[in-house]
Amino acid sequence: MSQDMTGLRTRDQTLADLVAPFVAVHDVIAGQPQFMAWPSMRQFAVRGLRRLLARGSLARYATVYSRSMWPHSHVLAALIAVTHPQIEWRAEFSDPILRHVDGSMRRSQPLPTDDYLLRHLRRSLPSGYQEFLSAGGDQTLHLVQALPFALADRLVFTNSQQRTVMLADLGREVLSERALSRSEISPHPTPPGHWVRPPTGSSDRRLCRIGYFGTLYPNRGLGSLTEAIRLLPSEVRSRLRIDVYTGQRQASYEQVMRCGVGDVIRLRPELPYAEFLSAAGGYDHLLVTDTSPGAFPVANPFLPSKVSDYSATGANILAITSPGSELSTRGYAPSATVGDVISIRDALAEAVRCA
Repeated sequence: MSQDMTGLRTRDQTLADLVAPFVAVHDVIAGQPQFMAWPSMRQFAVRGLRRLLARGSLARYATVYSRSMWPHSHVLAALIAVTHPQIEWRAEFSDPILRHVDGSMRRSQPLPTDDYLLRHLRRSLPSGYQEFLSAGGDQTLHLVQALPFALADRLVFTNSQQRTVMLADLGREVLSERALSRSEISPHPTPPGHWVRPPTGSSDRRLCRIGYFGTLYPNRGLGSLTEAIRLLPSEVRSRLRIDVYTGQRQASYEQVMRCGVGDVIRLRPELPYAEFLSAAGGYDHLLVTDTSPGAFPVANPFLPSKVSDYSATGANILAITSPGSELSTRGYAPSATVGDVISIRDALAEAVRCA
């Protein structure tokens, strides 16, 4: 079950084709999606449950699996859980629901007071979670965290620091302990090797080629990298090429030109998933970087999902990490520290020497 994201996201048919052998039935729910709004979540949950009941699917399944951050998925799963309690619910969280990458709290729309479905779901919550909702100002995202924490049979987190942050956000030790007892750590899965096609063409072996794929966030961008490149000796810099595949090419191009590193960094369009996997396997190193440390009680609760994708390609990983983060414990080499231009320069120089 998924939402038609027309207007917010483009469809990646290559990814749909890869997973097609594992999907018996794929229902797409129509409607205008809104990430943080209850009416959109309600529409997805009601239409999704009606579709399942009409097909008789709920009689065939023993488990429902939901995953955020598309928060609507937990609302539909919660509706299934309260109407069909015999079905096991496993709820996964890709990132902390209530926090941005800098640690600040997400704001979402307040919940309505006159919605029958919402009242039905709220009545299913123990009193401690009613207090959690009230303390959070009865915001939509607080409900999205409360429902699976209170009702799911298993809670799945991608790393231990993420779990620590989300349990702490509950605000009550008794709620945290109960949720902890039903939790497990399961990192993003690594795609199977046969999904990665061997790269075609030849490359200049005198060059060290580094690839970066994905979104460039304000605190996970090119800033320190461009400064580190400018500090490289000319003989090292001339052997380095970094290809950045991103949907933010214009803003990145302006930064690259302003910093005078256009001879090293080349900006390329974002690739469909299957093409990305194959292109990534042709690089000497793949660059992955932590977000800058934020206002968290842990070092960093975000483990980049790109790490799992990169691992499937067989290429070396060059990591720029926050001290104590989940990424920093992986032991990648060469590696550097977020915001430390000198360490990033030295990691780039080592990559060139090893190429």
